[in-house]
Amino acid sequence: MKSIRINSLFVLLLCTTIFSVGAKNYSFQFEPVVSQKSFPTNEIRKLYQDRDGYIWIPTYKGLLRYDGYTVSTYNMEGSGHKSFINKYVNVVEEDYDHNLWIGTNNGLYVLNKINGEIQKIEKTLLETSAVEAIVTFSDGDIWVGLLVCRKQSVKRGVFFTTIPNASSQNVVSLQQLQRVEESKWSHYLLSAEEIDYLHRISQDCFPLSKYLSSAPGVVTAANSFFIVDDNTIQEYDLHDYARPIVQRATGLLQKFSLTKKEFNSLRRSGQPTNLLDFSKKSIPILSKAQKYLEQGELKQLDQRYKMLKRDKWYIIPNIPKPAEAFFFKRCHLLPKFMKNDAHILTTDAAYGIHMKTGFSINSLLFSFFNSLTLTWAELNGRFYGGGVLELTPSEFKSLPIYITNFEEGRYSFFSFNIQSKEEINDFLETQDQMILSKLGLSSEDQEKIRNIREKLQKKRLRY
Repeated sequence: MKSIRINSLFVLLLCTTIFSVGAKNYSFQFEPVVSQKSFPTNEIRKLYQDRDGYIWIPTYKGLLRYDGYTVSTYNMEGSGHKSFINKYVNVVEEDYDHNLWIGTNNGLYVLNKINGEIQKIEKTLLETSAVEAIVTFSDGDIWVGLLVCRKQSVKRGVFFTTIPNASSQNVVSLQQLQRVEESKWSHYLLSAEEIDYLHRISQDCFPLSKYLSSAPGVVTAANSFFIVDDNTIQEYDLHDYARPIVQRATGLLQKFSLTKKEFNSLRRSGQPTNLLDFSKKSIPILSKAQKYLEQGELKQLDQRYKMLKRDKWYIIPNIPKPAEAFFFKRCHLLPKFMKNDAHILTTDAAYGIHMKTGFSINSLLFSFFNSLTLTWAELNGRFYGGGVLELTPSEFKSLPIYITNFEEGRYSFFSFNIQSKEEINDFLETQDQMILSKLGLSSEDQEKIRNIREKLQKKRLRY
């Protein structure tokens, strides 16, 4: 097993308020998967399924493993060194080498699933602390969230400390994380000074919601059926029902706008770019279009949950008008936020953007691409396998931006096809000089912001 490398540790002191929320009443029927006698306790902390399909169940009387038939217990004193762990188990997480990391109230353990051997991690801070969270990364890094102290306080908020290394024996001193009402773990990648700095220099910015409204794109509930290529349109004579649409960001260049010429290039490449909208015209009996719908019924699309909610399963409700611009909610190196000069629709992979009265879409798009706004995107977003960054509607609209008037002379540069990381860095440096300098930020400030963004993005892309 490769050696553990713990990059950072964080400590939280949480003040919790319990409240009730009114909701609809639903009726569910549950059946026990195994006999209750198989469990040493009825208090289940979490459920975790590993890559082999086993269900791991942390409890306060040991760690349980369910294989679909029986329950095995990894727990007690006297049960042998190979299967002994602290009985108060909080969390488990599998790494990319298929080892199982186990967080308990008394340290961190790792289980070799092949031979069943359990090893305690002998690090000063890890030996006795309560491990509450574990995140594993493909490069071998293990991030561990510890609760090393617990105290009552009348002061609400999120508190933290930075521990330089796992062998630190210093007394923990907690500081309050200021101005973060709903903090995410990504905030702890930065120092308190860096977070405070970002808030301070963003004071003259406004959230995107001041300038625009946004709405999700078309929800078809079956993209492969309702979004088709030109060959399908031709085969089933669906021309009268086809509307131009972009299904995903894949294949789109990083440009200021999507033009009709570029959209037609996508269409000619064979990508599905036709949305089937059957709401405007009836479908003749025995027509090719009717045969296409029958193909959908053979696949039982009409029995899907969302289809059953419709008056006619094949009529997509609430298709919006083409937006002025669209922002794709997921990205890799740089968000795709572009003007809709092709006047097409998008799926819910993107948010349709409409500007509020008095504001220019050109100026907003131009001003969006600066290191400060993109740093906040890294902080406020969330990421998935492969390091893909995603922004929810509220996260997107909360991004701070400083609007700078768009200069038509810059259009050719801004429309340049940006692909590599080096091109992005050069592009942002130029953008920062034009936008952030008007916020009163010096060249040193601009470089500092770019370094913070790079730190956040580097960790995300390693996930």
